[in-house]
Amino acid sequence: MEYRYTAHSIGWLANKILSEKKTTPLVRLLFDNTLYLDSIDDMIIVTKKHYLSPITVDLYPDNEEKPFSRILKIREKAIIDKNLIKIGNLTINIDKAGIYKSRRIAPPSLDSLREACKILDKSLKMTLILYSSTNAKFPIFKTLEFKKFINEVVYPFMRGDAEVLYNTEKYRMLLGVGEGFTPSGDDFILGFIGVINFFHKLLSIRKVRLNEKILFESTNWASAMYIRYMQQEIYDEKIEDFFSAISSCQPHDALDSLFSIARRGHISGLDISLGLTIGLASIAGFLIDEEIASNIMMYIENSY
Repeated sequence: MEYRYTAHSIGWLANKILSEKKTTPLVRLLFDNTLYLDSIDDMIIVTKKHYLSPITVDLYPDNEEKPFSRILKIREKAIIDKNLIKIGNLTINIDKAGIYKSRRIAPPSLDSLREACKILDKSLKMTLILYSSTNAKFPIFKTLEFKKFINEVVYPFMRGDAEVLYNTEKYRMLLGVGEGFTPSGDDFILGFIGVINFFHKLLSIRKVRLNEKILFESTNWASAMYIRYMQQEIYDEKIEDFFSAISSCQPHDALDSLFSIARRGHISGLDISLGLTIGLASIAGFLIDEEIASNIMMYIENSY
């Protein structure tokens, strides 16, 4: 039986990879509503969920709702034939799909950072409250690895030591740690590195890029790919909304965006939100006032 879908959007990077046909993507991971294609150095996500990003093919939901995991097999090829993507007995029409393009976001300024500081307390409290409403057995902020990362990376950075950010071994302690398809430690790192790299020009530092050998050895492939893309400032619509609101001095919009991110998955979005918040606090400590960051860190420590 052939299953037909229509894509309503395709990310600019996914479209580029598929159009160039330099490699034949293979099915790497299968879930009921989402599949992951491995294109050697890239990852393409095909999903029936509404998830706009540069690497996503977003589908209209089907009537039968047949799970991908029951109609496809791992390592099946994704063949591009004109305006169709064919994967086993699955056909996706991308002819009328809109191209999702990343927005050009102005680099953040010191003024936008000061505005963002106004929501640090609220964003942290919101995130911790949402954690308490989940059935997570052991949230990432209660782990020994998290406490060690705060002591060995966050505190030194906010006190002026930017070089500590580039030691991949310091991140290894969190990689692969915790619950979820993308482990909690990875999601926290994704948010933390994402906001550091977004502010890298204002900080007058180079972007953080983890050693890829260590990264891919320390966690699963999909999670490592998400971190790799974040390091390259390739991120989804919701994270883009957050950075755009920060840059344009709209702290309340930033808080709304953070709330949207926090609701993603089981606890994945919460872990990303925590990374964004702590990263932002540490930047404020580095550039404005160490006391701002210290207050946030104390609140976290009281939650251990």
